[in-house]
Amino acid sequence: MSKYDAIIIGGGHNGLVCASYLSKKGYKILILEKNENLGGLVHCASSLKGFSSKILNDLKINLPTLNYKSYVVALHSDQQHTILQENDKNNINFIQSSANEENQKKFSSLINKYKLFASTLSNFMYEVPPRLKSGNSEDTWKLIKMGWKIRKLGKTNMREFLRIVGLNIADELEDNLSDDTLMGLLAHESILGSNLGPRSPGSILSLLYRQAMQNGLFTSEQYDFHQLIPSLEKNCINQGVDIKINASVKKIITTNNQATGVILKNEEKIDAGIIISNADPKTTYFDLLGTEPLDTDFIRRAKNIRTKGNIAKLS
Repeated sequence: MSKYDAIIIGGGHNGLVCASYLSKKGYKILILEKNENLGGLVHCASSLKGFSSKILNDLKINLPTLNYKSYVVALHSDQQHTILQENDKNNINFIQSSANEENQKKFSSLINKYKLFASTLSNFMYEVPPRLKSGNSEDTWKLIKMGWKIRKLGKTNMREFLRIVGLNIADELEDNLSDDTLMGLLAHESILGSNLGPRSPGSILSLLYRQAMQNGLFTSEQYDFHQLIPSLEKNCINQGVDIKINASVKKIITTNNQATGVILKNEEKIDAGIIISNADPKTTYFDLLGTEPLDTDFIRRAKNIRTKGNIAKLS
């Protein structure tokens, strides 16, 4: 019988959170981290803006917040920059802007509208998405709850939500604003963390997603990242999670088309009934698992997964 119920490949913050939740349910977990330190890309951050307070509450982790006022600056080529701040009530305060009063009011109205729609989606951010064709009663109930939540917006707001949810942010902004700086500011917020452009369909949904996760578009609690990983690690250890560092996985073992363990690069074999990979899909399926247990259509779809991103350098 295997010593572990599940093996998690990768000890970044996602792997540590996953281990914490599973160990709370009574699973015996092993985390395998190829580097000397846990945390992954968290170590590249100066602060953790928007890290889920729900997760911290679930895991009973108390992190001190960084107490300073956060301002939003939208640069302009003629140096007529816009500076604004979202107050405690999530209202927009314009500290400096070349936009006229009408545009400022319309901008605030848009933010309030998106806030209303984002709050409708926020309850579903941490649930497993319902499968439309499953026929499962649990999935059906989730769809009913989602539909009822949208219906409770009222006829006017519901129609507006259904109208814009699949649109691109550029058209929406051009219909409501005339100030380029304010349009650029919201367009920028809608494409962060994706390979979308302002005219890509669904970019408004991306904006609503960010607002729902952060409980505000321009403001969110910021935590000191130096304390996050040690806190998660301590939480895992206290719940009986085993952690191995400098443990690079060479291959995921399968038996009868089921993952049953891993082989490390030092040829050590570790068995487990569940294998959870923090690596990207292509690395997981093609490098660690191999294509032998996968069907042709799955391989084709995995190869076609888009992993493009955007980066900008200001010098």
